Amino acid sequence: MANMLYVDSSWSSCSAGDPVIVGDNILTFGTDAFADIQSAVNAASASEATTIKVYDGTYDEDITFRASVLGEQKGDISIVAVGDNAVVTGTFTIGYYKKGGSTEAWTSDLSFEGLKFESYVTETSASLFIEDTSGDLSVSDCEFTGKIDGAWLTGYPSGAIVGDHIFSNCVFRDGYVQSGGQKSTTFDNCTMTECSCNFTRGNSVVLNDCTITKTLTDADGGDSFYVIRADGGVPVTINGGSFIIDSTASAGTVPGAKG
Repeated sequence: MANMLYVDSSWSSCSAGDPVIVGDNILTFGTDAFADIQSAVNAASASEATTIKVYDGTYDEDITFRASVLGEQKGDISIVAVGDNAVVTGTFTIGYYKKGGSTEAWTSDLSFEGLKFESYVTETSASLFIEDTSGDLSVSDCEFTGKIDGAWLTGYPSGAIVGDHIFSNCVFRDGYVQSGGQKSTTFDNCTMTECSCNFTRGNSVVLNDCTITKTLTDADGGDSFYVIRADGGVPVTINGGSFIIDSTASAGTVPGAKG
């Protein structure tokens, strides 16, 4: 049975050792109850699977999955939203990769369920930034929303080494969606609204029954004028789904566009 940890931003006034009541359970703040997600990740088991339950609230923090930062490699971790409004405004960074330099793989599996990611970052990072991991990644029933122009929702540094990724029943809005790594990325029954899908890395990308809606404008000119961009030899397979594409771009916007 997985270890169970709990996160609620409303517990921020608690001190270590304070009792916290969740249903019929009496938890201990700092041991199995926390006010931020990173603290729960830090407390996850190194040898067994851990489930982290996140209650509604806004979590303005950057969360790192990296053994050298945490002090040890953790076992498999699942982060699950308990309600329908657990909002993360920072970046989840998984592993570490520097082209031509050092790397550090995250070796365990990760899963995210029911979270709302709000992106305030551009292409140097993303709400979910996967750098180096040999474990698999599963993301289900999550929402990704760009909050600034050019926001990146999912991202990978050039040359990143990652495991298989599956996004299921997710919603992406107003930003860039990127695939990456050396294995496959699959999107099952996902909705992408006003997004640019930059599928330039990985062994394969598969979209199953996805709905993609985008209006191309003058702001999408040149290198940004695309709905799906697939280059670098990445095969993209589309099974079912629908595309609703419109354009209000002025004449002369398209030259220089990719894909």
